[in-house]
Amino acid sequence: MPEIYRANQQSPELIVPSLTGWKYYFSLTANAMDQKGQVFGIDHAKFENITDENGNAIPAGNTYHVYNAFIDFHSTYVFCESSGAGNGAQNLNKLGDKIVHASANSKAPVNLGSGIEDGSYFQNGEVTLIFKGLSWENEKTCALLEYDSGQSSFFMKMKPMPNMEVITRGSSHYWGDIYKDLAGGWFQKASLHEMVITQTDIPHMNKMNSAVERSIIIRNIKCPNF
Repeated sequence: MPEIYRANQQSPELIVPSLTGWKYYFSLTANAMDQKGQVFGIDHAKFENITDENGNAIPAGNTYHVYNAFIDFHSTYVFCESSGAGNGAQNLNKLGDKIVHASANSKAPVNLGSGIEDGSYFQNGEVTLIFKGLSWENEKTCALLEYDSGQSSFFMKMKPMPNMEVITRGSSHYWGDIYKDLAGGWFQKASLHEMVITQTDIPHMNKMNSAVERSIIIRNIKCPNF
């Protein structure tokens, strides 16, 4: 799982020591949250006051991106598996089939320790899934599925210091392809592309606007020790 941190595209990759070798129990419930309201059972406390390999504190905003790498990984799995409730990959029977996924319009908390406060959330738009073809990946015949989040949004409340509250609002649109092995069932490759537009309100300063584009590729590789 992700243990590499990069502040921006120009920065070097740095290890996050507290995440190296970390093991956790993946929880997939009807609403994808555990009893503490944590998505996929990923412990929010694990991302409290994390540092890079040089001992430098990772800013709260970037801490969320480290956490979100775990969410992206497991979301890909959810999109290509059967859904226990509502529409899922099990409803795609022939090429060209398209569904509104069960995760559409879902709202997930993103509060992470003291850095990102309660009430912060990410809300999906109308998530769709399409069976758009067949492909060959890792020497396996795969179903090629395309997912699209629709117009998503988020709200984040951060407290960088005791008497200072920073509010960020924004919109997100993410999409990608999943290559799912028709025989074994495991996805072999997945892509994610996302456009994020934000407006941040910092006390006694002008509002700050930003636009970020990011891309992720996940590959199923065979470990040499197995």
